[in-house]
Amino acid sequence: MPYAKVNDINMYYEVHGEGEPLIIINGAGGTVEFLYPSVPVYSKEHQLVVYDHRNNGKSDKSNEPLSMELYADDAAGLLDAIGIESAHVRGMSMGGAIAQHLALRQPQRIRSLVLGCTSSQLNTTYTHAIPPTPECLEIFNTEKTRKMTPEEFGIKVTRLQMTEEFENKHPALFKQMSEAVANDSQRWIQTLAEQTQVPHDTYDRLPEIQLPTLVIAGNADKMIPYQNSEIIASRIPNAELSIIGGAGHTFIEAKEEADRVTLGFIKRHSNK
Repeated sequence: MPYAKVNDINMYYEVHGEGEPLIIINGAGGTVEFLYPSVPVYSKEHQLVVYDHRNNGKSDKSNEPLSMELYADDAAGLLDAIGIESAHVRGMSMGGAIAQHLALRQPQRIRSLVLGCTSSQLNTTYTHAIPPTPECLEIFNTEKTRKMTPEEFGIKVTRLQMTEEFENKHPALFKQMSEAVANDSQRWIQTLAEQTQVPHDTYDRLPEIQLPTLVIAGNADKMIPYQNSEIIASRIPNAELSIIGGAGHTFIEAKEEADRVTLGFIKRHSNK
């Protein structure tokens, strides 16, 4: 299994395909395995880099205080370790928050920036953003989640990823996904307890981002209200905004459309 020395940890990562580099930054609780459905799509024309955040998955535990800046430095450090000077960056949910900090700290590393279903403020005072939904905050509450059975926790997490209509149409897929979370519930609970306490606030600094930027969200997101993407797009100069109708937090209802929009944007900002 490939590991790279990144800052103070050994980080697990995978590289798939060839072409212009593209790194995907996972959301809270996500691991490399969580991204496997996207690997064939994004590695067709790109050198795709995926990895596990510190304190999660196969990457090392660390005693360093967690911060969005540290997560951003980890992403840059991984690119250094692989020998990639710059890459297209796609960050989803908390990964979108990390991507914002990467763009502010090391803009020269980014060829284009895709911010998916995210916000300019998380785990802080929501002065210029809409907070996560109560259902979302419930799974971030360790006191509550530790009282749930693994099955209950798996159902709640999976239900937040999709619309009720999609769940009803695809019961077998819902069962498969919820059981996968249930079987890994202790890691999920511990990781969410850590990651969802990390403050994030880039609202005032978003106009500093002078990069080709796509902001994309689903208008049926049960975790981070899509209006947060509208706020981000209004703050980043010349940012493009795509709101996908009927799609939830992970775009599972409209994956082909979300991938088409994302890859189309990246292609327009690739070297010819």
